[in-house]
Amino acid sequence: MILDYIRTQTQLIGQVITPPDAIKHGIVRGKGEFEKADLKNRLKTLLYTLQNNGIELDDIQIFEGEISPEMIRKTSYITVVIEKINRIVQVCDEEGNASYVFDMAHLQELGVNVPDVNTMSKEEKNTFLLQNRQAGQRFIQGPKWAAILESLLYEDFKELQLSPGDSFENDQELPQVSKIELDPWKGFWTDQEGKHWGPITTIIKKATYKRSYRSLSDMAVSLELEKKIVVDVFGHKRAAYSFEDFINTAEVKKYLESPQVDDAGEWEGFWIDPDTNKHYAALNIIADKLGLSKDFLSSLMAMATIHIKEIRRRKGGKFVNAYAYEDVVKLPAVREILELPIVEKAGEWKNFWIDPETGNHFGTVLVLANKLEISYKFVEEIIKSQGVNLVSKIVRCPPNMKAVVYPYELISENDLIKERISIPKAEVSGDWEGFYVDEKSDHWASINVLSAKLQISGKLIKKLIEEHSFQSKNIFNQKVVEAYKYEDISGVSRIIELREAKQVEAQGEWRGFYISPSSNEHWGPIKTIANKLKVSVRQVQKIITEKNLFSVSIKTAALGKGGIYQAYKFEDVVSG
Repeated sequence: MILDYIRTQTQLIGQVITPPDAIKHGIVRGKGEFEKADLKNRLKTLLYTLQNNGIELDDIQIFEGEISPEMIRKTSYITVVIEKINRIVQVCDEEGNASYVFDMAHLQELGVNVPDVNTMSKEEKNTFLLQNRQAGQRFIQGPKWAAILESLLYEDFKELQLSPGDSFENDQELPQVSKIELDPWKGFWTDQEGKHWGPITTIIKKATYKRSYRSLSDMAVSLELEKKIVVDVFGHKRAAYSFEDFINTAEVKKYLESPQVDDAGEWEGFWIDPDTNKHYAALNIIADKLGLSKDFLSSLMAMATIHIKEIRRRKGGKFVNAYAYEDVVKLPAVREILELPIVEKAGEWKNFWIDPETGNHFGTVLVLANKLEISYKFVEEIIKSQGVNLVSKIVRCPPNMKAVVYPYELISENDLIKERISIPKAEVSGDWEGFYVDEKSDHWASINVLSAKLQISGKLIKKLIEEHSFQSKNIFNQKVVEAYKYEDISGVSRIIELREAKQVEAQGEWRGFYISPSSNEHWGPIKTIANKLKVSVRQVQKIITEKNLFSVSIKTAALGKGGIYQAYKFEDVVSG
């Protein structure tokens, strides 16, 4: 999915992103060949990191630049703009190229935008970041590349006090978090009072609190939680908060203490109340469980008096209003629906209810029409007006709830239905879509379908049918239509002439002219040439007569009227 997204959503821009610095003296081309650099999955890693932290890929923009021939680097830098967290990330998958993360808010204060960052060379970026420590950070590939990236995405550069070099520097005077693998508080620094201090990312994992790092960082700032700077397990300086302070905030306490739904099993998506053993879930989950529509249940909940609980949803940990499955199924309207027989969900008789006593197949008007391959309106008229002694039933047709159904066996035996079924049916796809192909391989279609196939006016086809008294037959193409044989129509000399004539331009500078593809000569009727030259038709006729110019047949743009005209070469006319 990630690779598909990169392939389809990356926007190409007509410039080099991070152009090379000026070539220094002493670097000359040898006679050997450059060894192709290894590739790293930096862009892919970045997108996975964003997804894992609650950033939707649809909320980002990806830009790829050009590669100029003189560049040693053969892979473009990629610029990823993530407005949701105010970050611009630049990575290059070719080995030996540093990565950059910029703070968009700080760049804006400096009057720097995305195109400005794109056009900076590496040397210019490094100088810019040295002069503006809060604007961003450069870092290189290493074992901790992904961890460094994640830190830079979600931590404030001002708080991190980052070194301008390629890696983070450990400061022995700062508190060091535990690096012991079996320590339950690994990643935290424990102070003298027994409080455990760690970065937001570490706290979230410990508390299993499913919220984005950015939103929790903002929450920590808004609640004015005490903050310290610690050195994490990777040797990076990080802003840290007390785990105990964090989980005792009202929002987090509510989250951690609230019921959470099951992730798997028969009752996946439900929370089971240990006191009542009732199964609570959001309406859409209950609707799926019952095979009903959410809209139907929502309309009932507006009038029902059912106890509501607030539970945690499985995805994203968001709170939702939940209803007890057992209370919902007791509602009279729901019970009435659930007691109805339900139609087949798959197979030859999908959407039909099969009567277990008679074996008859009951379907709605639409289902019957589709099965019989005739129009809905015709089936509906038969049911309403033919006086057939039909036995109807009420069944459940998810998701549309109750529906009236009729027996296929009786409907299909109706004389008018039989007659309609016997009408030849047109092809529904392929080269001859809309045509009925008979046993002689002749093709029959309505005037409209013939017109589209031949690219000839329907009025002209109708006129030719009247002149030649062509045979017709009824066929079914969404409805019953009068059809004529393609082979009859296409064999008329007038149609042959029209189809073989050259087609003029429908628009542009040479509208109304035929342009020869081999010689690029322009052929047009006398009036069209006269209009182009802004002279009279008589003047053009005189030149044609005097020069004894020859003509060709062309089709005008008004082909719908069957227009064929004699055309002359424009270049011959103007040369005289």
